[in-house]
Amino acid sequence: MKCKEVKNNLIFFYYNELPHDKMKQIEEHLFKCSSCRQEYHKLALALDYVREEKQFTPVGNMWEGVSKRISHQTTVVRKLRILEAVAIAASVIIAALLGSLSGRAYVNSIASEKTDYYQAATYDSLVNTFENLDENISLVMDQ
Repeated sequence: MKCKEVKNNLIFFYYNELPHDKMKQIEEHLFKCSSCRQEYHKLALALDYVREEKQFTPVGNMWEGVSKRISHQTTVVRKLRILEAVAIAASVIIAALLGSLSGRAYVNSIASEKTDYYQAATYDSLVNTFENLDENISLVMDQ
């Protein structure tokens, strides 16, 4: 058995929550490997200390203070979620407006190009019309 696997199972070994064959393998590994054995002793020392400590009994109105902190944190979380939702909505609106404005600018630029073309075409046709009119007037006058 490798050290990594042993170290990952030390707490289960401590509480005797592994199958018998795995318990035996870890026990043999701990006998041979000083690093894992040292790790196990540290863990066992900490868990033994926790087990031996007396049960903590809260003093007076301790629960009220804890309850107030929890409700305050819940309120803060709610406010942050609302703020997050508002920020997302504002981002979507801004993105839509920017998209709309850039689309409008694009359409206006195309329309402007076409208007310039049509204006030029109209001007040319007017010039041609006046030239034709001038020729027609000249023909009529000459006759």
